[in-house]
Amino acid sequence: MGWLTASGGKLFADLEWSGKMATLEFSPSPATPTLASAPLAMVPCPAWCNHWNSSLVDSRGELFVVHFRNSLLCQRTVLLVQVHLLDSTRRAWVKADGLGSNRVFLVTSQFGVSMAADEAGLEENCIYFTKSDDKGLYVYDVGQGTTALYDPGEDIPDSMEPILLMPVS
Repeated sequence: MGWLTASGGKLFADLEWSGKMATLEFSPSPATPTLASAPLAMVPCPAWCNHWNSSLVDSRGELFVVHFRNSLLCQRTVLLVQVHLLDSTRRAWVKADGLGSNRVFLVTSQFGVSMAADEAGLEENCIYFTKSDDKGLYVYDVGQGTTALYDPGEDIPDSMEPILLMPVS
């Protein structure tokens, strides 16, 4: 299993390379969890891309997937960011026009989370992400389709990776 997240009282996991999504549901009774898998129309990968990583993100009960498409020549170079929303009726990923009103996503190699942009003091409709062995904080603007890099300083080695901390309310 790849990508795992909770949304709408269910756990979702991508069954890597199978074209299926697994769903684990604990209701109506915690004593009888149900596990189901269903075909899922996948997002095509560009021909020039041989490496990518993705994260599932729940945002207000909607399930998104953020794909980072990397260069053939350098797997550390993100050439394309794609955001798709799960259309549960068609069981297919559809291109997302945005993240929703006042939403921002924080994505690392371990997790993806959605939060209110104004509460975090961040720009809405943006994906803030980090990369393994890279000190930079990247900001992808979904509406503009652009990515900005924020370098925390020359005194920090390039191979250091930021740690994102999430406040608990």
